[in-house]
Amino acid sequence: MSQRSRKILVFLLVTFLLTNTFDGVVTIMTTMHTSEGEFILSSTHECWFNTTGDMLLLVSLTWIFGTVWEVLALCLAFWNAVKHYREL
Repeated sequence: MSQRSRKILVFLLVTFLLTNTFDGVVTIMTTMHTSEGEFILSSTHECWFNTTGDMLLLVSLTWIFGTVWEVLALCLAFWNAVKHYREL
């Protein structure tokens, strides 16, 4: 493994761990700050939930960071495939 490949591997691992850690923390925060309930009126079920603070922003950030991670991984996989193809 070359030095450059090792740097990219470390970068990918750190990015992956940071993204997943952030997602886990936001999931815990969301479940702690969300209240929910269910009403049964005339055989119909109505569910509701209420969030406090900026939970919608945090949930959106998890989607954004997850999408950025997926695009980055896809681009690096494509780059690696092209590089491998050119060596053949």
